[in-house]
Amino acid sequence: MNLTATSSFPEDLAGTLTVLVNYQNEAGDEQYLGGARYAAGDIVPVDQHGRESSTGAPDVVGGNTTSAQAGNAFSLEKAGERMTMLLETNFDAEGGRLEARVIYMSISGSVRPDRYFMELSR
Repeated sequence: MNLTATSSFPEDLAGTLTVLVNYQNEAGDEQYLGGARYAAGDIVPVDQHGRESSTGAPDVVGGNTTSAQAGNAFSLEKAGERMTMLLETNFDAEGGRLEARVIYMSISGSVRPDRYFMELSR
């Protein structure tokens, strides 16, 4: 399956924006597909817990699913006054669901987490 995940926001976003993408198969095993944090005009890869990572390679969160291909990382694109974080990845899926966690932390320290789900079927 090919997945393209995007998150668009104003270029002058104050605070940080973290996006984490996971796949859960029908047996309940989870696979971390990728994540990144945007702040001050740049992105850094993060692990499944939202901590900065030295690589953008995905990790298996739990269970016995196979990790997605190494090197899957978000890229950053600019269009006018908007920025877009973009993840493109391939992974094996035969049902289950995708979860995207979008966490915005304002410069004052308040946190606003959102979760988005998409059910997959054959």
